[in-house]
Amino acid sequence: MAVSDGDTITVEPIHGGDRAKVRLHGIDAPEMNQPYGQAAKTFVVNAVLYKVVDVRPAPQGTYRYGRIVAIVAVPQAGTLQELLLDAGLAWVWTRYCRDCGDWQAIQAKARDAGRGLWAGDNP
Repeated sequence: MAVSDGDTITVEPIHGGDRAKVRLHGIDAPEMNQPYGQAAKTFVVNAVLYKVVDVRPAPQGTYRYGRIVAIVAVPQAGTLQELLLDAGLAWVWTRYCRDCGDWQAIQAKARDAGRGLWAGDNP
């Protein structure tokens, strides 16, 4: 597994096959050149590197640049999306996630607590 940034990972099937680049459905993390971009990437590395995750493709299938759009479940921890939102290292991407009310509630709690990027003046 490899981590490109806070919302893109590359996974390798457990039973062989080609590696696939996965764009996390429904969220947007800061870019690497933005505040909290490196923190989001480091968080993802710690959450998923060398772990088996469950990649559940989202209805839209693929994203531009050929990446698979998916929800990534981390065993005994929830989804990677929820973990990033709870840490304040991503936003719910409402443009592409119309049924993400639970995620918006997680984001609101992180914002209210001033976690991660919500601690800044212009998140």
